[in-house]
Amino acid sequence: MNMKTQVTSLGRHPASNSGSVNPPVHHTSTLIFSNFRQMRDYEQGKGTHHGYGRHGNATVDALCEAIIQLEGADRCFITSSGLSATILAIQSCVGAGDHLLVTDSIYGSTRKYVMKELMRYGVDVTFYDPLIGAGIEALFKPNTKAIYVESPGSLTFEVQDIPAIAKVAHARDILIIADNTWATPVFLQPFELGIDLSIQSVTKYIAGHSDLVMGAVSCKHAHAKLVEDVFLHTGVCAGADNVYLALRGLRSLVVRLKEHERSALKIAQWLESHAKVKRVLYPALPSDPGHALWKRDMTGAASLFAFELHHADEAIVEAFINSLHHFGIGYSWGGYESLVIAYQPAAQRVATTWDKDCWLIRLAIGLEDADELIADLEKALNS
Repeated sequence: MNMKTQVTSLGRHPASNSGSVNPPVHHTSTLIFSNFRQMRDYEQGKGTHHGYGRHGNATVDALCEAIIQLEGADRCFITSSGLSATILAIQSCVGAGDHLLVTDSIYGSTRKYVMKELMRYGVDVTFYDPLIGAGIEALFKPNTKAIYVESPGSLTFEVQDIPAIAKVAHARDILIIADNTWATPVFLQPFELGIDLSIQSVTKYIAGHSDLVMGAVSCKHAHAKLVEDVFLHTGVCAGADNVYLALRGLRSLVVRLKEHERSALKIAQWLESHAKVKRVLYPALPSDPGHALWKRDMTGAASLFAFELHHADEAIVEAFINSLHHFGIGYSWGGYESLVIAYQPAAQRVATTWDKDCWLIRLAIGLEDADELIADLEKALNS
């Protein structure tokens, strides 16, 4: 089935819900068992009955069913935020005394968790150059349990050679955890590339309306018990109303992504030709260093990218951003609105070298008219 058709139908069972086109919202903490044996089966890990509200309900099951089908997974776990999904995936794979390899292009909040929390609990962490490919094997230790991949990185947009990394990792029984939020299952099928645990910040493209915070971890059966145990023990569940909103957003995911992509590519190409722009970091551009890997592994590009101005300092960057009209200044992305932030990559890197004076401006291209966004950017560049 075409994915455009899939997103309109997955998780919907009108015949089981009095003909309702949308799955009902189940507001519940307590779930009643039919008999004592059903409760005992649940306690022994048998059957499909949820034991308690934070473990899931029919509304959550509908979203899980959809993500499982879209990503090609066997199990899915819905969490309270994208960051909690990241934490769930990592804690499912490593513990005290284990070694975790983490891409240096990692999302900032995940980096903070790894450095300020995970390492505090005795996990050995090494950050690696995202362009290392199969060379990552040289960083393996006897206690290496997992590799955390984000491709492309959501700040500097390096595309990683995931199949090459997965090949050397799996030869040592090392798991691959990947944040697939940028590409989504629409543009990248994680398990076909060798990923073991796939993370989505549902907050972003799946929800699509900047009105909820949620995450998801999907996996194959081989790793489901690892994730399920941590999920049940930590209580990182999502509320039914937010799950309902995520299902609503899912229905338009493909058409929104295609529109996001068209506008982002048009704007990125325009910026690349502008005299005041030094470079554009966007894998969909042939000039991007990761373009060949992007074209090999993905079928489309998200609306998030960055660019660098010639000879820009903080004052110039500030003047540019403050001159924008259609771009809100905000950290998230994947919603209908366009956003902008600026940062210095050198301040956030330990395994790769960036010019300490480099400022990157990141744009999240929304669903506004692309020509009006270009006019807005032109005005700000002229400021």
